Amino acid sequence: MGTYKKALLIMALSASLSACGGGGGGGTTLSFPLQTAVVNLYSTGYQKTAVVSGTALVSGLSIPVSGTVTLTLTPAANPTIFEGQNALVATTSVAGSITVGSQTVSMDSSNLGFLSPTYGPLGYAGNGQYCVAAVAGSYPSTVTIGQTGPIVSYNCYTDSTKTTPTGSESLSFAVAPGPSLSTATVSLIDTFVDLSNVQVSRAQDNYVIDTAGNYTFVSESGEQTVNDNGTLVTVNLTIIPQ
Repeated sequence: MGTYKKALLIMALSASLSACGGGGGGGTTLSFPLQTAVVNLYSTGYQKTAVVSGTALVSGLSIPVSGTVTLTLTPAANPTIFEGQNALVATTSVAGSITVGSQTVSMDSSNLGFLSPTYGPLGYAGNGQYCVAAVAGSYPSTVTIGQTGPIVSYNCYTDSTKTTPTGSESLSFAVAPGPSLSTATVSLIDTFVDLSNVQVSRAQDNYVIDTAGNYTFVSESGEQTVNDNGTLVTVNLTIIPQ
């Protein structure tokens, strides 16, 4: 739902460090209106304070990461044209500070997400990436426990000229039991691979939705690896709203 991009916080932290189908079954036969939850999410947006924990692995040394950030998703609005298609724009941003070992890193980063008039993902821009859906993405109208499937695939570049490709990105979903029989946990899983088809990052946003399409953002986790002048830096983070 909010994952039309790589884990924004992980991207921002990595940059800062660099600078210094369908399954079935399970538990209930209820169906959950994922498309309604998506509409509710992008119609209202959110702003949440979140606690960050994790590690940064630098040259084999594991460094603890902690902090508090504000996550913001603006409602999808401001009709525009993106890659020749009618689009709405939603901004995802993160601001705050993270402590990496004894070093404090300031966070202030954002992405512009471009959505179809029915809130399907078309692409995004920000943080040195410009990603375009090969085919406009869509969320299933309803989902059931155990179901999985694709949502969208992107071709990614350094900017809107699309002269320098950086890799490709895919967004998929998986549905697991929720905290009660009338809810489900929908995980949106975003994976980015480079031009050699090597995974660079993976992010997973978890939402609890009910049978009416109400949603709650419960957590994000992810990993990203960057090459800092020959030194690989891998960041693993978990983000939980307070």
